[in-house]
Formats: sequence, structure tokens, C-alpha cells
Amino acid sequence: MPIKGLSDQLRLPRLGKIRLGEKVEKITKQGKKVEYPRSLDYFVVPEEVKKVYGEKPRQLDIMFPTDDEEAIFPQYYKRYGSQRGLKCRGDGQQAVEITDDGQMIEIECPGKDCPYFQSGECKAVGSLHVLLWKVPGLGVYQIDTSSINSILNINNGLRMIRGMFGRIMWIPLVLKVEMQEAHPVVNGKRVATTIPVMSITANVSVEKLFEQVKEKQKKGELPIAPAEIVNPQVNEKPELLYPETEETVEEEEKTETLGSPSIEAEQREKEEDKEKLIQELFDKLNYPPVRQRLTRERFGENKEALIVYLQGEVNAGREEKDQLELL
Repeated sequence: MPIKGLSDQLRLPRLGKIRLGEKVEKITKQGKKVEYPRSLDYFVVPEEVKKVYGEKPRQLDIMFPTDDEEAIFPQYYKRYGSQRGLKCRGDGQQAVEITDDGQMIEIECPGKDCPYFQSGECKAVGSLHVLLWKVPGLGVYQIDTSSINSILNINNGLRMIRGMFGRIMWIPLVLKVEMQEAHPVVNGKRVATTIPVMSITANVSVEKLFEQVKEKQKKGELPIAPAEIVNPQVNEKPELLYPETEETVEEEEKTETLGSPSIEAEQREKEEDKEKLIQELFDKLNYPPVRQRLTRERFGENKEALIVYLQGEVNAGREEKDQLELL
């Protein structure tokens, strides 16, 4: 007999990342190499995907393994520190900021009016998770974007599919990338450039897509159960979206002259504080050792994401307790 709540679970790991650009080296005035992103009009994909779609695919056949839009396309304002760690994540109203000592505090999120957003340190980032059903392997691929047009296009596509079929998961769709003209403000001046923009579509008419989905449902070829995306790592720093600049290199050079041993000691202390906070949260939740281990495995080395998750569980438990006390 299967174990209820265990044998019926479908879990998909993250197999890799797909990017919309590449890094190009540049020599600064100080003689240091800086890598900055260059936009491309095709997806930069892993080798196993190239074997199916070629070196420079402009569209990919995709499915979504769940109807949970927060799982398949989380979108937040994000700011990262120099050590790649997430410093702040917000939704335009509320944000969680991680202090230098590893504590998490809730603050207001002004969105585009935030000074960090206006300086380019904070960006609106969407992390899309797709299943490439024509590529060998069971898992999802992650695509990060800070393009407002891409985020709007994908959200509109998801809502349209849900409106037509009452679901998103396991519907065969196509993810496309096209270059579009944009006019961002750089150093106080508006400049003209072209950027890659993603959109969701289908290779057939809506009528044909309806027929295909109905036929697959009759044959039982569309899975009923949603899949859980294991360890999506949505809080790791997408380097192409937060490029180095000459100013950040200058700041790093100044920091290096102050003595690296003290910096390393400070970093070790921060890691110890994070570990202490994680254990305190586990104790508050009364997680047994086995559950602690499984939860850690889920988030891997991303301690910031683990802290955010555990803090959410603690807050949810407090809210439930408050509600029970009111009864």
C-alpha cells in the first residue's frame, strides 16, 4: 500500500539555468577586469538542451508542473550584497531586510521610489521555472529576468491560459524571446537600446490547442497531480542582472587595502550568526533532527532563503495560535 502524503508526491529538481545574455570582459581605469552583460537574441542553454534545439534557440517547448504561480514565477524587488547574498526582498508594499548580523526585519517597500532601486542596486526580478518536456531528464530550468516587459508578458500569458483551461500545469506551450527597443535612463540620461523580451504563446491556434488538451485529457496523458519544485534557489544572485561597474571595483579595491584578514573574520562571524539563527528557528518550530536535515537539504547552501522560509513558518504558527485563542 502507498504511504499517504508521501508516495503520492511528485518532486522535480532544478536541472540548470537558461540565460538571456552572456558576460563580456572590460578593463577599468584601474586595470582590473570587469564582466558586464551583453544581451542576446536567443536563449543561452545547457548542453543537453542544445542537443534538442541547437546552439541558439529562440523558442522552447515548455510546460509548467504546477498551478502555483508563486512557485513557477516568483517576482520581487531584490537587492544583493557584495558577497552575493540577498539583502532585501519586497513586493512594493512590504519587504524583509537581512541585516549585517543575519537578523531579518520587516520594512516598508517603496518599490521604484526606493533609493536602492533608483541607483540600480535593487531590481524587479522574476524567476521563471519551466519543464522542457522534449529534453531528456525530469526537472525544471530557471530563467531570471529583470525586464518589465518580460514580466508583464509572462503574467499575461499565464492568466490567459488559466482563463481558457482553468489550469496552467501540464499545458504544452512555447516560450519565445525577441529583441525589442527600450529607452532606459542611464546616469540621468535616456538612451536607446535593444533588450531580449520573453513571451508565452503556442505553436498552434487556440482552437487546435483546445483540441490537443481535450484529447490528452481523454487519454489520461495529462498528469492530474501538481509537482513540487525542489530547491529552486530563487534568492541566489543572478549575476547578469546585477553587473559589476567601475564604481563597485573601486570600492572593492579600497576595501582590499584595509586588510583582508579582518574581512574574512567578519564573514565567518556572519555565517556563524546565520547558523545560530537557523537553529533558534528550528527550536521554535520543534522540528525533530530528521526534519531539520531534510529542510536543510531542500535549501542547500542558501542560508538566507532557509531563514526566510523558517521565519515564515514561525509567523504562520503564531497567527494560528492567535486565532485559536480568539475562539
